[in-house]
Amino acid sequence: MTLSFFRFSLKERKFFLSLTLLYTLYVLPIAMADRYYNDDLSRALKGATGWNGDGRPLTELLIRFLTFGRPATDISPLPLILSVVLLSWCMTLYFREHILEFEASAFPLIGGCALLANPFLLSDLSYKYDCISIVLSMALCLFVFSLPELAFVADLAVRALVSLAVLCLFQPSTGIFLALIFADIFFRLLKGKKVVRMCISSIAALALSLIFYVAVIAPAFVDDLGWRAEASSIGLSFETISRVLKDIYILFAIYYEGIPVTVLIIAVVLFIMLLSGGALKVWRTLERENAARRKAVTLYVIFLPFILGAAGLAPLMVLNSARISEHMLIAVSVPLMFTGALAVFSEGRLRRAIIITSVICLLFAFSYSYTYGNALKSQKVYETYVTENIARDIERIDVQEKCTRISVSGRMPRSRQLKLMCEKYPQLANIVQTYLYGENWIGTAFLYHYLQVNLVCDDMKPEDEELISTGTPDIDNSLYQLYLNDDKILLIFK
Repeated sequence: MTLSFFRFSLKERKFFLSLTLLYTLYVLPIAMADRYYNDDLSRALKGATGWNGDGRPLTELLIRFLTFGRPATDISPLPLILSVVLLSWCMTLYFREHILEFEASAFPLIGGCALLANPFLLSDLSYKYDCISIVLSMALCLFVFSLPELAFVADLAVRALVSLAVLCLFQPSTGIFLALIFADIFFRLLKGKKVVRMCISSIAALALSLIFYVAVIAPAFVDDLGWRAEASSIGLSFETISRVLKDIYILFAIYYEGIPVTVLIIAVVLFIMLLSGGALKVWRTLERENAARRKAVTLYVIFLPFILGAAGLAPLMVLNSARISEHMLIAVSVPLMFTGALAVFSEGRLRRAIIITSVICLLFAFSYSYTYGNALKSQKVYETYVTENIARDIERIDVQEKCTRISVSGRMPRSRQLKLMCEKYPQLANIVQTYLYGENWIGTAFLYHYLQVNLVCDDMKPEDEELISTGTPDIDNSLYQLYLNDDKILLIFK
């Protein structure tokens, strides 16, 4: 591999710039919402990192590098901007190796856009800090499967290092690495390249990196006790697989519940047309091969999107106790990308039909992304208004600043605009988090942005509940009540 590998031709530069523009437009509403997402709340206030404890040491190093050391200050939207450029660049490398040689028009952009149009990726992109490390883990997977042929040992070493880097950035992205192995098999069969060596090298590299990560990296960084130790617990059992599959099914069902029937029908028709075009391309390309191999490869491309989906989600099956959430389904991007990339193999009337249906599906993806961004913004405006009032009331009843603890019962309601959006798109209820609440430290972190003192989040005690049931609130309105109990604030949402 030489420096020429990193140079783009005119056609490739046009693809890169076009894809970067589309990616930028897709994430624009998230950047404009400018809302702290989960862990961001504490990190922006205290400059804390903490990714080492999650078994993500490369993420720790990356954020320290971008923020020039501790404390990790808020540098958004720089991480999101860098993410867009990085993903677009690696996507161009990957498509140059596998797709662009077949098509010089804008058709490859369908597959490129489909990669980012994964609805479960929206929550990953919403993290002001983490988004760059999550996208980097995706980009590295695309990069390693874009490299030219290397000697076996060198190839194994590079793939193992990249796989280990992915694990140290964002563990669920190993599903992307695994899924791209199966995608690479298709492209190699289509071009008449060697398949077995690539499979051995990639699978061995993934296995070696997993062994090293579990044996060395995880024990050195992941916390031994607490929720992190519980969340990182792994094991393979029928019970675990059943639970994970149930969680995944629920997440998919919630998302599809919000898709209009017309769009869903168009998406299914598009899917069938893309697979038909891909299968026809394989059938014609391998016309000189023996009939059995020709049929086998054709069937392989038809079932490949499903294989890619299964492979991408397979690493999640070993999570013993962690609840599967949207941001873990990052590997869904691979079957979307591959299916969209099949558009370059279509011809004639089929091609025109694919153009129309693809535009409709991508328009829905952009509409959904913009709805999500505005949902974030709406909730941010509402929760800022409520939290400012709560902070002002706390300062009024705790003039001497003697309180050191706070307990929260209930949860801040959604804004009226967000409620409307959730009725239309139920998934938004999951990925647009609401603050304040008392379940964990994240629930009260937003309040600290408006106070000059630190209040430790504490559980409700029996004496607190007795005061609530028999006492008179110090502050009472239609939304919440505030009680002062010695050195503790009690916040009760109605």
